[in-house]
Amino acid sequence: MKHCHQNLSGILAATYLLFIILVVLCSWVGSAVGVNMRSLFSADGLRWAFSHFVPNLAAAPWAQLLIGITTLSIIIQSGILHSISRQATLKQKRALSLAILVFVVECIVMLSLLLPPAGVLLSPLGTIAHSPLEHGWYGMLCVGLIIICNVFGLSSGRFVSMADIIEAHIALLHRLMPSVPPLIILSQLIAILDYTRLMPADSSAAAVVTPLLYIATVVACISRTGRQ
Repeated sequence: MKHCHQNLSGILAATYLLFIILVVLCSWVGSAVGVNMRSLFSADGLRWAFSHFVPNLAAAPWAQLLIGITTLSIIIQSGILHSISRQATLKQKRALSLAILVFVVECIVMLSLLLPPAGVLLSPLGTIAHSPLEHGWYGMLCVGLIIICNVFGLSSGRFVSMADIIEAHIALLHRLMPSVPPLIILSQLIAILDYTRLMPADSSAAAVVTPLLYIATVVACISRTGRQ
């Protein structure tokens, strides 16, 4: 099973590397025939490739992936999902009620920051577009879920010590590690697609394809690890 998992990580890495080669060749052919794209075989392209390896890595959504995995981990480890089943104990049902109360309080706080005409989470024009809410909704959602799950875990007795809480947050992180090599190559592929103009970073295609590729890579590696 370990070899199968390593093979999956290697297959993903090799696949992304193959796409990089194809994109480089397409950019070379396209620029040669006059298509509006930049070639990595040009002097500017080579300078960009050698100087942007680390910046390309920095541009990848590592923080978003980490907080997302942490949130998913605490949701699973807290047992809150089991509390909505028919097999839930009375203590779990009471803990779920408390967690729902915390959720309601979070919603009230959020609305209080949005509803007033000068809501602090709105843009200077009073809209959600280009506002702190639009830019930070993902982080706020993850933090809100983490708080709810911790409250449930503590009140249900699932967490009895600080060690339990910490372990619940990092339970899935070690399963993320095999996805790092393909994610590194994927970050270069996404950056090269942007540089060559085959898929500019500000395009609608990039807005959809990029997060899906990162998420699919992580999910594939984590799910394979979980079956070992």
